[in-house]
Amino acid sequence: MLTDRQCFFCATLMYGVSLVYSVFLWRKGFRKDDRINYVLLLAGFTMHTVAMFMRGFSFNRCPVNNLFEATMFVNWSAVGAYLILGLWPKIRSLGAFASPIFVFLGIYALMPGLDHHDPDGEMKLLMLSKFSVKGPDILAYQSATEKARGSCISRREAYRSYGLEEWADCDAPTVRAADAVASASDIGTTRQLTTKMLEAPADPRIITADAGGAEVVYNGVCAGCHAYNVRLIGPPALVIQAQYGDDAQAIADYVAEPVRRRPDFPNMPPQGHISEEMRLLVAEYMLGLDG
Repeated sequence: MLTDRQCFFCATLMYGVSLVYSVFLWRKGFRKDDRINYVLLLAGFTMHTVAMFMRGFSFNRCPVNNLFEATMFVNWSAVGAYLILGLWPKIRSLGAFASPIFVFLGIYALMPGLDHHDPDGEMKLLMLSKFSVKGPDILAYQSATEKARGSCISRREAYRSYGLEEWADCDAPTVRAADAVASASDIGTTRQLTTKMLEAPADPRIITADAGGAEVVYNGVCAGCHAYNVRLIGPPALVIQAQYGDDAQAIADYVAEPVRRRPDFPNMPPQGHISEEMRLLVAEYMLGLDG
């Protein structure tokens, strides 16, 4: 399965073939209705569109957040505009003049260093929207969802935060911090805690090789890097589902001895310590997730 960058590279190659063909057109004269060059650019545009969609689903957002993505989008828009105008045979030959531009933009976008993601920079931009150049100390994702779960914050003014606007105040009369701790109705703050040890050891959890055990392993091992539709350390489960379809065995084999395939994600640590049977069950569980 190709990555988004590889798909875009293939699109740029097709634009390059169109450029070479355009040179021959320049030498022998233009025809009024040049379908071959149009088809070459259409093939490149198809791969280009696939790359754009893969990029968007991979990051769960519109793919225009760095120079690589912005250049790729501008190039895609330009090719699309030509293909629409090229439906009129009289101006289809303009593709011979446009193809060098498409190739140049493609090569420029693929230059090393343009495809860079800076989470710190994104956080700074978020805080600038609140007229602050520091923080955040606390960042809440999907704030409205957490509000519905009853999330609250104590001493809101003591922190530089983002996304907590809809959270309740834990110190409010209707919400107490102690409510979050089922067995600590008399505890108002953590300063009153003398130990975090349980009175007795917890019973060992037995993980069985079935669907229930697969859910436990996924939540305990996989979900820390692979959320359903949000980019974390690894690609979202939604992207993995699109990549593998129903082939759970391919996932089980890959995670045992992973090889880096995506330049924008770090190497995945091998999961060979998990039994082959359990890896397959977890892969089936991941492919069955629906949000």
